[in-house]
Amino acid sequence: MAVDLSYLSKGIQEYLYQQCEELEVSLKPSDAKAIHLMNRENEPNEDRILSYLLYLKQPKERQYQSIKLSQNIYQKFFDKESKEEIEKIVENALEMYFDEKAQVL
Repeated sequence: MAVDLSYLSKGIQEYLYQQCEELEVSLKPSDAKAIHLMNRENEPNEDRILSYLLYLKQPKERQYQSIKLSQNIYQKFFDKESKEEIEKIVENALEMYFDEKAQVL
């Protein structure tokens, strides 16, 4: 990360550090690389840096949630199905489960 950020001007490095502190944003190596690439295209200014940091601060919506099945359950029910088929089976089973549960209430 330090190498990527070292290509920035001293003023921008100081501004970046100050804004990260104020916004409570921690940069990842991929963020440093993105800022470095920004620097290669045109000199980043304070507005661009601030916009990027504000973007990083936004909450990220999860695309998916992983669950784990024991090997026994997986082999018992899903040994030959594809990932897509397994997802559909689990979705249908959950819909049936929650529909029945709602009818009991």
